[in-house]
Amino acid sequence: MSALAIKFAGTKKLAARVTRGGASLIDHVLPHSILENEYANRQRVADFVSCSLDFTVANQLRGDAIADYEGIVVVCATTAARWRNWPLTNVLQLTGRFPKTRFLLVGLRREILPEEAADLAAILQLPNVRDGLDRFSVSELARIIARAGAVVSTDTSTAHIANFFHTPGVVLFGPGSPLTLAAPAGLKTFHDANCPYHPCVQWKCRNQANWCMRKITPEAVGDYLAALPAFAA
Repeated sequence: MSALAIKFAGTKKLAARVTRGGASLIDHVLPHSILENEYANRQRVADFVSCSLDFTVANQLRGDAIADYEGIVVVCATTAARWRNWPLTNVLQLTGRFPKTRFLLVGLRREILPEEAADLAAILQLPNVRDGLDRFSVSELARIIARAGAVVSTDTSTAHIANFFHTPGVVLFGPGSPLTLAAPAGLKTFHDANCPYHPCVQWKCRNQANWCMRKITPEAVGDYLAALPAFAA
């Protein structure tokens, strides 16, 4: 949407690239001849129109705290792109490793694969995990993430909200490249780029036997998170 808005505004040189991520907009290997980072790109736009980026809106979006969620660890379980998701069996291992850490599972229940239903049930049976699937509006989720102890997310809006509020945690990349889409503030990037088709369209996988997101292990992610204050217990 940002790229389309720039195009409609007439700044064609800045927008001379293919819009990424939309299922209806692309169906081919992502072009990476420019390799611009989306966060650097907004600064490029600001420089082009001779203005400064204004982050004071963060104070407004932070809003009031939502009771019982301050300091919780937010785990994004789903995205619309099936191959961009982290396997729920990995989420189960991660949340089970830290029984004294409070987790909030967010996302959309309709995006859970049928074959992962058992893993989802096992996750939600853990006493330290709260079910936030289908529960929060975007503004409510932003208020929770702004005060979260940490965030565990794939390359989706949850990671970008966490970046906006400088919330610590991890962002997991597989099909997409963190060189162009990574949120740079506060989030540790985990990424597997060994697939011969990388970077690729997120809506298909031509190498399912060696799916990149499966290669990001809960052990590696957990070892990093263990050093964060939210996991100190």
